[in-house]
Parts: sequence; structure tokens; C-alpha cells
Amino acid sequence: MYSIVTVSPKFQVVISKEVRESLGITAHCKLVMMTKGKNILLVPVDEDIRNYKGFLPKMDLSGLRDHNDRF
Repeated sequence: MYSIVTVSPKFQVVISKEVRESLGITAHCKLVMMTKGKNILLVPVDEDIRNYKGFLPKMDLSGLRDHNDRF
């Protein structure tokens, strides 16, 4: 499913009724906005953090410093 939207002078867009209904988006629903290449993704926020397992690709954490290594 797709729809074409127009960006308003205030940089706002309207999510079509079909898309809202298919994803269960209602007023005051929170969405995560991110980019992937030249695409904009809007993903409804699920309040249950357990539903995000596997959402991000595995990351290499070997180069990260410990919180105490800042100074």
C-alpha cells in the first residue's frame, strides 16, 4: 500500500485514512521517524519494549568504551 502526500509550508504531511486504519494509527499515536537511504520511514511506537526484539541489526560493540572511561 502506498499513497502520495504533499508537504505543507509548515513541513507537515497527512497520513491517508487507508494507511492509518491498516496500521492502527490514531490521534496522539507516537511514531518513530527515521531515514533509510533517501527514504523516510514512519513506524508506530509499540509501548511494549519486548516487541522490539530483533528490530535493529546486530551491532559490533567491541570498540565501545565503558561509561567510566570518559575522563
